[in-house]
Amino acid sequence: HYILFFAGAAELSNLPLGWIELCKLLPPVRAASPGGYSAARAVFAASFVTLRLLLWPAVTVRFWSDSLLALRGDVACASRGATSFYLASNAVLTAMQLGWGVIICRRIAAAASAAASAAPSLEHRTAQLRKLE
Repeated sequence: HYILFFAGAAELSNLPLGWIELCKLLPPVRAASPGGYSAARAVFAASFVTLRLLLWPAVTVRFWSDSLLALRGDVACASRGATSFYLASNAVLTAMQLGWGVIICRRIAAAASAAASAAPSLEHRTAQLRKLE
């Protein structure tokens, strides 16, 4: 049942990523829908953080727990070799999720910082309101 998450639900974050890549590959598509490109970036970031940085580790802990029980012989195991392969694969994929997650979180922080510095300061807004009085 873990395959439903690792090869199914977690892959949902690739849908907005596909649109982002299409827009990069075909600039007229991005020009025709600039809001769609920005929305896809936001949806990708939110889905990646949710699915791959929050849920992935939680599901991984349970997967490892169940797999180690199987390798110890506490529960039925169809193939110790396959289970060991899946554990090794999961370790590599989990490291990749975390590596990409660091990159994505840094980009989110940079975008938030840029947006905050581009926004008018409270003092500026107060001065503008005083001018209107």
